[in-house]
Amino acid sequence: MRPFADEENEKSVMVVLNGEESELIFIEHVHQDELLQHTRNPCQALRSPPTLFNPAAMYRPDAYLVVYNVCSRSSLKVAKEYLSLIHRWDNVDHKAVIMVGNKTDLVRHRTVTTDDGRCLATNERVKFIETSACINHHVDELLAGLLHQIRLKNQISYKESCKRESVRMRGRNSSCTSSFSGCKAKVFLKRFLRKACSRSRSCDDLHVL
Repeated sequence: MRPFADEENEKSVMVVLNGEESELIFIEHVHQDELLQHTRNPCQALRSPPTLFNPAAMYRPDAYLVVYNVCSRSSLKVAKEYLSLIHRWDNVDHKAVIMVGNKTDLVRHRTVTTDDGRCLATNERVKFIETSACINHHVDELLAGLLHQIRLKNQISYKESCKRESVRMRGRNSSCTSSFSGCKAKVFLKRFLRKACSRSRSCDDLHVL
């Protein structure tokens, strides 16, 4: 069920990935201009329905695409605002979030570099890709990568829910206390640092978390 969506702002496409076909439904949020005004004006929030400006509550999406124009610095600034809002609305650890730089075939008009977009994506802990709808550049890669990210995030959510249930079951059967030993703490720290260092390298790889 997709409340508040209609044919004008909703498009669907079938994507086959690893032999399995899935339908991706894209919904363009219908209150985009009002959304930023709403979030910039706290007084207005008190007069508005709580779900009107919250796509997470309106559509319950599996993923977010935040698109900006590589020929507009202000477009990148707005994209940053939306990414901050998404972090506020939803648990992005369980949702696919991809920042998409849409470019024309005229390189001389570009004002936002690839590194600018990649840096913002890394800081916001989201994925990044540049596409060009007008020349069909990386569009297929975006669709396949988006579906791959959704499946990966769903797997993580499922594993975490199973883990929580397992912890509850163990808690009923026994009282168990545990602590990191020095060795385990070092292993944990190494993994944490390795993950932090690799984050910038993997933000534009849509086939890994």
